[in-house]
Amino acid sequence: MVGGKGELADVFVTLKGISGKSTGAPAEPIVIDQKGCEYTPYVLAARPARRSW
Repeated sequence: MVGGKGELADVFVTLKGISGKSTGAPAEPIVIDQKGCEYTPYVLAARPARRSW
């Protein structure tokens, strides 16, 4: 959604064509919780695990 001043809401951004070294997987696991009828965090980005096959 775009607001009246050009601000964005409910947007997911991906970057393509980025080169360089990976910083590795985060040290802490991702945690998704449900409070009432809402999941927290509302949005979460994660990269896929390395495939071994």
